[in-house]
Amino acid sequence: MSAKKIRKIIFLTFLVLIFVPCLASAADTFYDIETGSSGGFSYSYIHDASGAWGADNDFYPGGSLLLELDGFLGFSISGDILTVNNTILTASGLGTRAGQSWTLDISAGSLDFGVIQGSPAGGAFMGSLDYTLDWAGGTDSLEHSGSFYFYNNQYAGTGGVLQSFSSSDLFIWANNWDNPNESKPGTNAIGIDLGSMSVVPEPISSTLFIVGGATLGFRRFFKRKPA
Repeated sequence: MSAKKIRKIIFLTFLVLIFVPCLASAADTFYDIETGSSGGFSYSYIHDASGAWGADNDFYPGGSLLLELDGFLGFSISGDILTVNNTILTASGLGTRAGQSWTLDISAGSLDFGVIQGSPAGGAFMGSLDYTLDWAGGTDSLEHSGSFYFYNNQYAGTGGVLQSFSSSDLFIWANNWDNPNESKPGTNAIGIDLGSMSVVPEPISSTLFIVGGATLGFRRFFKRKPA
């Protein structure tokens, strides 16, 4: 086999190794986590849970906003089951934490929206998602790890938006303790409100740029004349 054919085989192997993972990755879809409001439900925030219980036996206490969330939440759907990927969202400090840059690391997990909604106390348990809340700028009393507990109920009582998801939008919320079964923690009692009105494929433009540059480099390398 000639040296030229060997170089072509190496080049084609390189393309396969690069492009196959990229194509698989591009199949993922992501909720574009953003701030907004729908049916009295404001999203996407971390808030303290110092407030009163909600209307119509809604056992999600609210409170002042602490962090504003932004980023992309990878997901897949199977019937009534929403599975989210391990995701790191950026979180911008509000109030006394204005100007701070935080991260919310959400572990992969599933939520079952097929459980029957009922009353009192809002609804049935959908599942939980583990998380770690961290500030890179130093030490803060809000930094901690825990779990968010989701129940199938309405926000703001009758007429409010329901916990829901589809292939195009997302409205979910939780506190970081199992409300009907646990007492509110004495420190770091918080809630999360997540919302998205758009779904996007994973951006691959930067990956294609890298692949294109590497391809050009390989081609130039193969065309070099022997010294």
